[in-house]
Amino acid sequence: MFNKKGVFILVLIPLLTSALSFTLENIDVYKADKPAVCIDDSGWIYLVGNKTGNDIVKFIKKSTGAWLPDSLLFSVVPSTGYNCRSSAATGPNQTLHILYRVQGGTYGWPVYTNNSSGSFTACDTLMKNASQSTWHYGIAVDNLNHAHIVCEMYSGSYNLAYFYPFHADSMVWLVGNAVDPTIAVAQDNTVHIAYSSTTNTKIYYLNNAGGAFGTPILVSDTTGMDPSIAVDNAGKVHICWTKECWSTLSNLYYATNKTGTFETTKITSTSYCEGYSAIALDKDNDVGIVFWVYHANDTASIGFASKKAAAVVFTVDSVDMAFDNPSYGSINQNDRAVAFDSLEIAHFCYMGRSGTAAIIMYGKTMSPIGVEELKAVEPISAASLKCCPNPFNRSVAIKSEIRNPKSEISLNIYDVSGRLVRSFKQLHNNSITWDRKDAADMTVPCGVYIVQACLQLENGDRITMSEKLVVVE
Repeated sequence: MFNKKGVFILVLIPLLTSALSFTLENIDVYKADKPAVCIDDSGWIYLVGNKTGNDIVKFIKKSTGAWLPDSLLFSVVPSTGYNCRSSAATGPNQTLHILYRVQGGTYGWPVYTNNSSGSFTACDTLMKNASQSTWHYGIAVDNLNHAHIVCEMYSGSYNLAYFYPFHADSMVWLVGNAVDPTIAVAQDNTVHIAYSSTTNTKIYYLNNAGGAFGTPILVSDTTGMDPSIAVDNAGKVHICWTKECWSTLSNLYYATNKTGTFETTKITSTSYCEGYSAIALDKDNDVGIVFWVYHANDTASIGFASKKAAAVVFTVDSVDMAFDNPSYGSINQNDRAVAFDSLEIAHFCYMGRSGTAAIIMYGKTMSPIGVEELKAVEPISAASLKCCPNPFNRSVAIKSEIRNPKSEISLNIYDVSGRLVRSFKQLHNNSITWDRKDAADMTVPCGVYIVQACLQLENGDRITMSEKLVVVE
C-alpha cells in the first residue's frame, strides 16, 4: 500500500491477530550504513551511522519535516582502519551520546563523544592498547545525563569492560569469557547488562542494584548470541536473542523476569536463520523487536515482533528486504535498532540495500502496538493468502481462500515504487499463477513485489490482505 505522499506502506495482516503497518524511507542520500536510532525527551529522532572505510560518523535528526544532516566536528583518533557500527543514546536536554569503534591495524578501540556542550567538539578514546581490541559494545544514558558503556574486549580471551563515567581510568572488568554485551539503565539509574558466554554459549544477565555488579544470572538454558536488553518502568528486564544464528535451527527468543525469575518464550519457529535483534519498550511496557532473517537463497529481510505488555504471544510482521550480500559476514546487532516515541510509535532502522550497496533504511509503525487488532467475523474466519514458492524465479502460485462462497477476490501486484504491475480477478479457493509478466506481457526484473488481495463480501464489506513476493534469478 502507498500513502498520498508516495511512501511505501507494507501491510501484512494475519487474520484474527493484531498486525502493524509500516512506513519505510530510503536514507541513501546520506551515504551511511550500520545505523543506530534513538529519540530524545523533546521528540527529536536521531539516526547515526557511518560508512566502512570512511572515518566520519554521520547523523541526521528531525522532529517533523525533513531530516537535518550533521557530522562530528572533530577529527577522529588517527587510525589505519575505519569507524564502525555506531551505537547511540539520548539524555536530558536533547543531548546525544555516540559510541563507535576506531581500528588501527588489527586492533579496534571504543571511542565516545557527546554534544553536552552544544556540539560535538572532542572524543574520548576509552582504550587504545595493542593487547586489547573490541568489536561489540553498547551505551545507555541515565536521567542525570551520564553515559554507561559496556564493551567486549579481546586479549587472547574475551572479557567485558564497563566504563562509567566513560573515561578510560574509570573502567571496571566485569566478567571473563563473555561476548556480545548490551546495556540498559532503569529509571532509578540501576545498570542492567546482558551478554553471551563463550563457555556454554548461553545468555547471562547482571546488574549493579546493590551498588556493585553482582554474580551473573543465567537467563535461559537456551543457547544464544547477540542479546538485546531493555528495562520497563517497573524495573523489570526484557531480553531477546538468537539461538544458533547462521543455522536453519536458529530462532528468536525472548525472556523477562516480570514474575521474579526469567521465563523464556520462543518468538519464531521457521526454517530460516533469524537473529541479530534489537528490543525496545514503550511507556506502557509493550514490546517491539526488530530482527534480521537470512533465507536459504542468500536473501535477507527484516521482521518486526510485537506484543502488548499483558500478552504472551508475539505478532510477527514482515517489513522489508535487508542488505543481503552473503560475503558480508556476521552482522552486529547495532546494524538494526528500534526506539519508541512518547506516542508509542516504534521507530527503527536497519541496513537496507540500493542495488548491491548497503544503505540506511528508516521505518516506523503507523500505530501503537495492538491498536490494529482485527475482530473475528464468522463468514470470513478462514480467509488466507498464500504465495508459493516465495522467493521465486519463473512463476508463483498465489492462492486465496475464504469460507464465504459468495465472496469475490481481486488480486493486484505492485512493485516497490507503487506501480501496478498486474491485476487478476478470482473467486474463492482458486489459485492464480503469476508468470513474472506485467500487463504488457514483459518479464519484470528481480526485486520485491507486493501482492494485495481485496475481498469483497456480499454485505458490502471489504477486507485487504497483503504479502511480499521476492523475485530472484
